[in-house]
Amino acid sequence: MSDEDGQVRAVCTGCGGDGQVAEPELAVLNGVGQTVLTLRRCRWCDGEGRRPMHPPL
Repeated sequence: MSDEDGQVRAVCTGCGGDGQVAEPELAVLNGVGQTVLTLRRCRWCDGEGRRPMHPPL
């Protein structure tokens, strides 16, 4: 339970609780194309790492 709003929260499945998601991008390093990972904020939990937990239907 969150102390701030009294709501039960679960770990975000989109980012695994990190609040950030790896996003692959193309980069050219020394004339060679490579894939590099950059981090972006998780859009499911808005970077918090936890989401409101909803009971199963």
